Amino acid sequence: MRKAALLKLRTPDSDIVRCFDAAVRNATDINTVRCRYKKYNKTGLLRYPYMLRAGRNYKTPWTRDASINTWQAMNLIDSEVSRTTLLAVCDVNSEGEPVIQPDVQVWDQIVWTIGAYNYYLSTGDEDFLRIAHGITGRALDTHYKNRFNNKYGLFTGGSFFNDGISGYPLSCHQQGLKDSFAPSHPVVEEIMCLSTNCLYCEACRIYAEMSELLGFTSEAEGYRSHRAELRYAINNTFFSDELGRYRYILFPDGTTDDSQELSGHAFAVLFDICPEEKQASLLESLVISQGGAVSIWPPFEGLYSDDKPGRHNNVVWPFLNGLIIEAYAKCGLYSLVGEELERISGLFAGSKFKLFEIYSPYTKKKFGGWQTDRIWDSCKDQTWSATCYIGAFIYGVAGLKIQKDGIAFAPCVPETLRDTELSGLKIRNQYLSVKIKGYGYRIAKFLLDGKESEPFLPWDNKSHKVEIVLK
Repeated sequence: MRKAALLKLRTPDSDIVRCFDAAVRNATDINTVRCRYKKYNKTGLLRYPYMLRAGRNYKTPWTRDASINTWQAMNLIDSEVSRTTLLAVCDVNSEGEPVIQPDVQVWDQIVWTIGAYNYYLSTGDEDFLRIAHGITGRALDTHYKNRFNNKYGLFTGGSFFNDGISGYPLSCHQQGLKDSFAPSHPVVEEIMCLSTNCLYCEACRIYAEMSELLGFTSEAEGYRSHRAELRYAINNTFFSDELGRYRYILFPDGTTDDSQELSGHAFAVLFDICPEEKQASLLESLVISQGGAVSIWPPFEGLYSDDKPGRHNNVVWPFLNGLIIEAYAKCGLYSLVGEELERISGLFAGSKFKLFEIYSPYTKKKFGGWQTDRIWDSCKDQTWSATCYIGAFIYGVAGLKIQKDGIAFAPCVPETLRDTELSGLKIRNQYLSVKIKGYGYRIAKFLLDGKESEPFLPWDNKSHKVEIVLK
């Protein structure tokens, strides 16, 4: 019988505690399901019969969902479920080597690497590291050959998770084509997007880290160079001094769409693509609606409006809000952490603590958005709505930084959540509880099992209690 860690949050806001408990139930009870080996064990590497599906209405573990859900929560709740989930979205190539499952959403495949490397850091599983290194190397090699625009030094294709054409301005829509699937519109295949290139940039960094850990020094140096070149191209092409933030799309002719893409800004900060001295002001410049930060802003002219929000345009996808909360926390913006947590928790509380896929920023109710002249569903019990809410507390509020040699701590606590405790985290072979007193982001005292120390916990296969006092 499967038994997951009991992850618990204690904090003064009872609605936030109820939201957190609902998120844990969503991930561990509702959406952890039996894995059908006959369908999903194409690599022959599966060893545990449970996996995470993308949601109650999505029965399969899609590549991007698998990465986000393992990275944001499940690696620290039930790592065996994470391993199965990550490998269930893999296949084998003609040589019998494991690869990320091939599909037409090619631009979004490389995100797998982030979930996979975070799994290794959270478990220390060196056999999986070797598997993930091979899979990542094969993916990067293929995508550099087939998806890289040498003129601009950027990768082509749609933006992160935006598989619907509502995620793109009118200039990307094939005239007369009512197909909602973005890759059916030829222009989408040729554009270069902020979020996608940030993911490739992080994948290059991760592949270099993997290579170094496995002793492939020249390979590591090569991909550090790739990462530096891609980081430069992203900042040189997408960042606008006039806007104080990044643009969304670069077209092959050099023109741009200057919309505000939430995931791209979160990734630019979380992956240190944006220079550190610009990160806080970048995040403070973002336009935020009353119902939470929307996926892409403003409404695409000629397509959507405040009265007709687009499915991938001016609506709230709560998993993205979890990521932007983590970005706020990285920069010590504890007031913004509190404000966005309050907004997203309000959406969940307003839907009776059912965690839906998408919400309207205007009515603050579940709403799937407009696309191809109809309103779509907002799917119920969406897994990444749950896991990124959990991640907002693990990586944002509590500030865990899981590294090769241990865990660093950089909490960022809003005043409304002063005196917060997170317990039941399972990292490698140890359980961890983190209790934080006060609010803000400056550490006055760090206690490890009652003894004052530096805010770092090396790997030692022992369970620990951490207490942090903020000033």
